[in-house]
Amino acid sequence: MTRRFALAVTACLLGPCAQAGVTAVRAGRLVDPERGRVETNQVVLVDGEKIVAVGRDVAIPPGADVVDLSDLTVLPGLVDTHTHLGITYKDIPEHDYYYLTYVMDSTALRAIQAASNGIQLLNSGFTVVRDLGNNANYADTAHRVAIDQGWIPGPTLINSGLIIGGLGGQFWPTPEMAKQHSIVYPEYLEADTPDEIVKAVRQNLLFGAKIIKICVDCKPWGYSVDEMKLFGLVEKAYDSASRRITTGELNRFVEQIHFDQDVKIFYMTQAGVRPPKFVVFTDRGRHLHFSHERYIVNRLRKQFGFEGTPVELKTRRR
Repeated sequence: MTRRFALAVTACLLGPCAQAGVTAVRAGRLVDPERGRVETNQVVLVDGEKIVAVGRDVAIPPGADVVDLSDLTVLPGLVDTHTHLGITYKDIPEHDYYYLTYVMDSTALRAIQAASNGIQLLNSGFTVVRDLGNNANYADTAHRVAIDQGWIPGPTLINSGLIIGGLGGQFWPTPEMAKQHSIVYPEYLEADTPDEIVKAVRQNLLFGAKIIKICVDCKPWGYSVDEMKLFGLVEKAYDSASRRITTGELNRFVEQIHFDQDVKIFYMTQAGVRPPKFVVFTDRGRHLHFSHERYIVNRLRKQFGFEGTPVELKTRRR
């Protein structure tokens, strides 16, 4: 007997749930990983992009879109913690040889490969993916932004930027290819000295990495214990990016912000983390002048210690 499965989150992302409104998913069987069991005849209620209720007796509001999966088994979205979406080996022309793929496929082409692979993963039920390098020149960042902006479908993407490793990365190039043609970059970001390690981490964060991938054993000699300690910068940056500021602290912060021009800031809220996201409510239109936004971001960094992480600022009119 063939058992059929449905992935509720994927179905919602590709169907009615992608639009504003309430959607009810009728699940004949619902896998509950937290409790380690399968529940029957369940209703999953989705409001916009958020699951608000799950259970047998959940009432379906009038006018809600209903996805009937009564004869299917529904499970939460899957998570893939190690992917390389921006590289696809091909029989023609490179005979599935990774080094030729790297040389022959441009960043633009590999960004398209990443988008295709992301769509295939989403259609297979993977709703969160860590993309850990081998994405040419930051194609993974472009891919994540495109998904976040809603331009293309795809899973929630957590990207690492370039793989950081010792001289040569995982390649063993000739002196001519390494020194005269810089064959290693951008497939790997070489970092051997303490200063290079710190700079490599900062470069990846600057160009949109959400996590950092370190190739500890790219070469037999690898990184020393002392060198590995330098990557504590990553932990510090992650802690900084995860920091939440209380409403009271933000209210006191706003009281300190004064501009020479006639710009009134009423209040601000923190909308998210990793990276920290803030919304400023003013008497102006959609955007403040870039100099005002830069001033506020710099003050946020200084006052709340946002080091090694981007800080996003949006403006709304009250």
